Amino acid sequence: MFLRVALLLFLTSGFCSIATAQNRIKWISPSAAASKQHGTSKYYFLYFYYSDCKWCKHLEVTTFMDDYTARFINQKFHAVKIDATTEDKIEFNQETYKSISVGKYEFNELAVELLNGKMSFPAIVILDEKFNRIGVHQNYYNVDDFQMIMAYYAGGHYKTTLFRHYSNNYCKDSHFYNLVSDK
Repeated sequence: MFLRVALLLFLTSGFCSIATAQNRIKWISPSAAASKQHGTSKYYFLYFYYSDCKWCKHLEVTTFMDDYTARFINQKFHAVKIDATTEDKIEFNQETYKSISVGKYEFNELAVELLNGKMSFPAIVILDEKFNRIGVHQNYYNVDDFQMIMAYYAGGHYKTTLFRHYSNNYCKDSHFYNLVSDK
């Protein structure tokens, strides 16, 4: 009996330490992201979702929960999670964005502006350190595809290489893992 209890405690503590060791994306508010603009070389990763979006939820519990993905996002980006349907005003980059009608739905102006009015979710917008939009991706992405997209921007490849050429020559070891530090 004692051996069973000891084994159970050992296994439970092992699973708990594995679960707590996993990285999580450290989301910040849009206003906090705007305050980080000065003195940083990190890009901005804006994730737009809405609460009833099946693929948004799936992205959050699969791709975003991957340990390396979360560590990579935290190291290379300021991560901002925004409900595209929020009725709250959003302060971002010295502007105030409110809820507006797009067709028969209400969306926040920031989402409408950054997604060029194409309201499809989940949506990811990448901004450079000066808040210039450098990428928009509207789809669910599995871990490998998502990591490839993020490495494209974080590695600066978007400046010299079309994404389709980059994706044809993508090597996870050299393009993604080399950008993730073990700190």
